[in-house]
Amino acid sequence: MGLDRIKEEGSLLLTLPIYLLATVLGLMPLNLWLEWRKYQLALLGLDIKTSTLRKAFARGLTWRFILPNKMGLAASVVLSSPSKSKLDVAWRLTLANSTQLLVTIVFGFISFFTLQDRVAHTLQIQNTWLWMLGLVGLLVVYLVFRKQVSKQWRTLRNTPAELVRQLFSLSILRYGIFLLQLALAVSVLNPEITILQSLQTVPLIYLYASLIPLGFLGSIGARESIAVAVFTLAMGGAEGVVAASVLVWAVNLLFPALIGLAGHATTLTRSKTSW
Repeated sequence: MGLDRIKEEGSLLLTLPIYLLATVLGLMPLNLWLEWRKYQLALLGLDIKTSTLRKAFARGLTWRFILPNKMGLAASVVLSSPSKSKLDVAWRLTLANSTQLLVTIVFGFISFFTLQDRVAHTLQIQNTWLWMLGLVGLLVVYLVFRKQVSKQWRTLRNTPAELVRQLFSLSILRYGIFLLQLALAVSVLNPEITILQSLQTVPLIYLYASLIPLGFLGSIGARESIAVAVFTLAMGGAEGVVAASVLVWAVNLLFPALIGLAGHATTLTRSKTSW
């Protein structure tokens, strides 16, 4: 990406419409609450206090900003749980995160197959090759999930079906928020891309981003590169995509990380004061 392009995207960030910023920011608390609720449900019945979970969750918001694929949040909770419950906590959180990943993969492949005509035209290749690539990808994902399920089958079969259903429901709602935030931002910052086109394309970005172990600083730069590549292939252009991706990254990762850091610092200060 050239310097002129970076300046253009930066100027878009500095002149964001108020209604866009308000909408994306307004969805952040709901997104965080859904994630908190998923963790509450996943750990229901296990030996971990709500106050402990709350502190670990706040600290984890900062940790996930650094560790790959938001592993920091789960790691923070596992480390804060009692020794005898760590394995059960780790498995439940793996289940909760797996439901989110599976939702991302399903919608991502739907996006892949619906956009194949546009991508094939851009790459000047036959659709058959994209179909083969998509089917191979689905097979790989199936084999990976099957292996993981077989390893944890004894634990999985003892997990209430209602809990799994609720985790999937919350994961779909969270995914819908992520999808709406980025799709709306792209369509506003690039009027040539309609909201429907954005909704159709964004799941492919999340698919690639979820399958790559991104980490450092919330993977700033990597996700933007993926977004530019996907929109260029699918829509023939990516103006405004970097600015939109940075906006959503800041709202969903940077701001919560700062909130978590402030909350953790406050807790440490109170602990020292009590001494």
